[in-house]
Amino acid sequence: MSAPPQRSRRAALLPTAGLALVILGALGVVSAVLGFAFAPGKIPAVVRYANIAAAVVEIGVGLGVRRSLRAAWAFAVSLEGTLTLINLIALPQIAHAGTVGGISVAFAVARAGLTIVLAMGGDEV
Repeated sequence: MSAPPQRSRRAALLPTAGLALVILGALGVVSAVLGFAFAPGKIPAVVRYANIAAAVVEIGVGLGVRRSLRAAWAFAVSLEGTLTLINLIALPQIAHAGTVGGISVAFAVARAGLTIVLAMGGDEV
């Protein structure tokens, strides 16, 4: 009788990455709602709605990545890669925004790390 196949260390990262996607998405929704409530007018409404939509998609994709669905993984890599690139391009302007900028920089770094972790687990999905 052969031994059951062992999961690699990279495959073990995928459920954690899925959980991180769900957490980042939930934090995105909460921060957007708080932004609407406490800082009206500082960020255009279109940008806020786009961030809420991306956060909701991120939650859904994160749940799929936790279940090791290949389509969810592929969409998560493309979504996080795109959001990372957008954050890196906007980083100088974000950094000058005070406290909100500091939080946004932390999100940008988290997204970059999450993109790398998702890309590492690609052959394990």
